[in-house]
Amino acid sequence: MEAFREVAFASNIPIATGERRYSRWDFKRLLTAGGVDIIQPDLSHAGGLTEVKKIASMAEAYDVALAPH
Repeated sequence: MEAFREVAFASNIPIATGERRYSRWDFKRLLTAGGVDIIQPDLSHAGGLTEVKKIASMAEAYDVALAPH
């Protein structure tokens, strides 16, 4: 997760990830590390609609877009 910052710095293409993250704590670590422009939680992997809504609130606080997978 920490390598996303280096990849984002070297590229002008937005970085999207998160399909295989399983909890809001995984997403928190990802958002804190930085370098991600779009997170894509999978509703079935991330704990359902309520959990993804919490993840979306975190993403908003970090000014990161959300695109459910």
